[in-house]
Amino acid sequence: MAAASAPSGSLSLKDRHILSAVGATAAALSLTGSAFIVLCYIFFKELRKFSFKLVFFLALSVCSPSTPSCSRAYYGSRRN
Repeated sequence: MAAASAPSGSLSLKDRHILSAVGATAAALSLTGSAFIVLCYIFFKELRKFSFKLVFFLALSVCSPSTPSCSRAYYGSRRN
């Protein structure tokens, strides 16, 4: 329980690498799912209803922040 409440400054280098890998994996999965939704919207014209259009724009809004997070986590862990 005490380890969970410790500040991030006390994490070891190995722990920071693990957290970076988990964050990069989550961002990559988010980006993949959002890209799938965007591609479905583009290729299947019968999905272009108002309800799916909302999902499409939500997926677009998720794609933008995920991309730098994936690359920063991947390339940032390689510099050390």
